Amino acid sequence: MPGKKLLIEAKSTADRLMKRVDDRVLSKAAQLKPSIVSVAQRIYDLSSYLSAIFNTLAERIGKEDKEVLSFGPHLYLVITGGKTALIRSKPYSIIVSYDKKNSEITVKTRNGYAVFSPGRIVLCKLNMKIDFDPTDVNDIINKYPEIKYLLRFIGKTIEFTLVPLLEKRIGLTI
Repeated sequence: MPGKKLLIEAKSTADRLMKRVDDRVLSKAAQLKPSIVSVAQRIYDLSSYLSAIFNTLAERIGKEDKEVLSFGPHLYLVITGGKTALIRSKPYSIIVSYDKKNSEITVKTRNGYAVFSPGRIVLCKLNMKIDFDPTDVNDIINKYPEIKYLLRFIGKTIEFTLVPLLEKRIGLTI
């Protein structure tokens, strides 16, 4: 049961990020440039995917109280202490994890990572790293090219690699 609570907390972290982006950026869409609204909408969509992933995992594990759950070959859910990680190990690894202490959702691949929390997003690919507040329009405007480039990378990983796999393996519905 502690694993299910942790997954529900991870879902609520993604939901809080979605709500904050919606309230502070997307609600002002009429006054903003379309490119800024597009970035905010992409952050909202990725948060929605992460929320759905954690919600489906919470439903799927039910009352099982194991530290490691397997969802077929090379796909595992690990729950220890205040952390949980969904690990896809082959053909290349993708790790989606949640840290209760910092209230952060991390998506890691072989070339980069993204850290999502309600007040901050960190995106990194190879040697490019950017840290910004997704609810601050000026921060998005100032760092727009970097944010767009790095969001494209992490978005493709989540939307085109992870989501289809989880639809097959655990019955994820978006």
